[in-house]
Amino acid sequence: MKGWRRNKKPQISPYCPEWVHKFVHDLANYIRDFDGETARKVVMTSFNTNEIIGKLGPYFFRDYSRDRSIWCGHTDHRNLDEIILLNSEYNVRLHMRFSQEEWSELDELSFSLNRPIAHTTAALLILGLQDKQVICEVASGFTFFARGPYRVIRL
Repeated sequence: MKGWRRNKKPQISPYCPEWVHKFVHDLANYIRDFDGETARKVVMTSFNTNEIIGKLGPYFFRDYSRDRSIWCGHTDHRNLDEIILLNSEYNVRLHMRFSQEEWSELDELSFSLNRPIAHTTAALLILGLQDKQVICEVASGFTFFARGPYRVIRL
């Protein structure tokens, strides 16, 4: 039974604002999946969207390149805490499991941001939940409800 842990998926558990956890929970209920798996889908869809990575551009400390795109890092980069709101009172831990390839891609991005992988994952999750294109790609038939930042209704 040696080596059974080699195939185990790495877990990332970032602290996220409470509205993110509720939004992911509502989204998971709609597509009938677990919260962690739904959050993983949102993170990886955000990661594969150049517009979301472009929003992270001012936060890069080191250069980052993917496919045909290059984002330059700079020493006077902005603080990623502006996005992930680490200092807010209502932070909830969200547990996600990624494959080894996904984890290594996220690790490369977090190295460019000079932040832990949990902070990078939280930033991708928050930016992805604020982008309607990412939400529609993860769960088609969703629209944002006008009364709250995380409520969604079925079309």
